[in-house]
Amino acid sequence: GLMMVMPFMPKVAESKWGMPLEYIGVAIGVLDGSYAAAKFFSSIVAGDLSDRVGRKPIVMSGLVTNILGFFFLALASSYPAGLASIFGMAVLNGNLGLVKAAMADITVP
Repeated sequence: GLMMVMPFMPKVAESKWGMPLEYIGVAIGVLDGSYAAAKFFSSIVAGDLSDRVGRKPIVMSGLVTNILGFFFLALASSYPAGLASIFGMAVLNGNLGLVKAAMADITVP
C-alpha cells in the first residue's frame, strides 16, 4: 500500500512539510526504512496472533489500520507526524505473510 504513494512523497516533503531539497532524499529513505523495519517485526507478531485467533480478524484489523494510517498521513503537517503515521501503520499491520499463507491454503498445486 505504501509503495503506491512513495513516488509522491518527495513532493509532499517539499511542498507540504517545507523540507529543504538537500534533505528530502535522506528523509524519504528514513520513511521507507522505518516502514520496512516495523513491517518486519510486526509480521512476526501478526503470525503468532493469527495462530491464536485466526487469519481473518488479523487481516481485517490490518486493513483498518492501513486506512487510518493513510488518513493520518494525509493530515500530517510535518515530517515527524508523517513518520509517525507511516511507522504506526507498519507496526500495526503485518498482513503480507498472512495473505500469502491464505493464498497458499486455497491454491491447488
